[in-house]
Amino acid sequence: MIELIKAYGFVTVQQAFLILYSLIRTKVISSNLGAEGLGIFAQTNILLLLFFQLATFGTTVALNTSVAELVRKNEKKKLSGLIAMVWGVNNLVGLVILAGAGIFADQLSIWAFGSTQYSRYIFIAALGGFTFIQVRFLVNVMRGLMEWRAYSLISSAGLLLGIGIIIYLVISYGLDGAIYSLVGIQLVNLVLMLFFFITSVTKKHEINFRSIQLNQQLLFNVFRIARPVMVILIIEPVAGFLIRSNIIRALGINAGGEYQLLAGLSMAYMNVLKEARLTYALSKASSLLDDRVELMRMQNNNIRLGLFLILPLTVALLAVRENIILLLYSPQFLVVSNLLLFQFIGDILNVVRLNLNFVLIPLKLYRVYLIEGLAYWVGWVFLSAILMRWLGLIAVPLSGIIVTGFILIFSLMYHYKSFGFRIDRVTKRSLLLLVPLGAVGYWWSISIPPGWFRYGCVAVVLLGIFLLMIRQGAHKLLLGSRKSIK
Repeated sequence: MIELIKAYGFVTVQQAFLILYSLIRTKVISSNLGAEGLGIFAQTNILLLLFFQLATFGTTVALNTSVAELVRKNEKKKLSGLIAMVWGVNNLVGLVILAGAGIFADQLSIWAFGSTQYSRYIFIAALGGFTFIQVRFLVNVMRGLMEWRAYSLISSAGLLLGIGIIIYLVISYGLDGAIYSLVGIQLVNLVLMLFFFITSVTKKHEINFRSIQLNQQLLFNVFRIARPVMVILIIEPVAGFLIRSNIIRALGINAGGEYQLLAGLSMAYMNVLKEARLTYALSKASSLLDDRVELMRMQNNNIRLGLFLILPLTVALLAVRENIILLLYSPQFLVVSNLLLFQFIGDILNVVRLNLNFVLIPLKLYRVYLIEGLAYWVGWVFLSAILMRWLGLIAVPLSGIIVTGFILIFSLMYHYKSFGFRIDRVTKRSLLLLVPLGAVGYWWSISIPPGWFRYGCVAVVLLGIFLLMIRQGAHKLLLGSRKSIK
């Protein structure tokens, strides 16, 4: 758990810079371009991620675990060969997608934006996705090598430079500049990552591309692992794209920008947990497959730590939501401020769901992982589209709560029956403390008008969470024990 906390610490530093970058980017775009510009930018960014996932076949996670396994076996030549083969395949497909985006830009623009006005943004999104392939490839190799500290610090430096780039481009070139930044910032990150990888990582881990051992079976294994992961990683940006497209068609392009407020704040903190899982948890879980008790303890640790981070944070964010919107966006976004409650509740459920199910990949339960992920994303897209006709924008976060709740119940039942998973005593105690206090904090944040009285009441709730953790033994709440699993 100490190693987990260290990994979370470095990833949190990197994510803090990412949050800072995202907040400044959002403020610059919303202030200069309004809700419409923010909506167009968000949709283009989703396209970038979609092109990236299509090109990598979901090998981002599979490469992480495969590299970790070869490192554990000390097979350096196979490791070098695997890195070279996956990089070559990803780039070959990436070039095909880049060419396709240029040829079919008009058709894709109509699909994404409802007109050909933004056709040029399609190719820029594809170019940004191709550059992103290089960056994330290096990141996932470094994750598998457990170089999470170096990766976190380098990424933080790139984000600091990115702040200057986005400010300059948006102020100088408007919406075009915002879209161009999607490529420019990835190029900066690529230069930094590539320099460190060549000068340090290859020497430290004896990666030598001149004497590699090409093993087709290793490549097939990566893509075998990647098949279910690929579907989920592709459907995630597709689902986000479809949800935004449904919003734009049903409620207008301004509503797309308003939804970005909900999604943007959510991603800011949820990415901390996502990066920690990808950077540390998957590789660590792969080394614990022979110790199911320790693996179960790791699940409980991740659930607790995720809740300790997210629940108090979302209570505080909800309490000061009007201030955040005025600071980071503009007054026109205040109309959706109360919808953050539903977004945050869905995120809390998602924290438990994701930190419970991350072991499915190391355990090679790919079919279960695929079914669970498909049910979540497809269910969210369809339910939100249906409810949006009657409820408007609130349908999107509300659908997320409903779908996540059902998926979580079935996931708990599956882990309980298949692996004997149990929520340990420490986690139960944490839930008994956090959930009621969090509910009170949410209620006061919504029901009490903005002002010092609301902030004081919520501060009491946050203090209560802190004091109860100390009373119960904060180190036990965080670390747990093997004996607590019964």
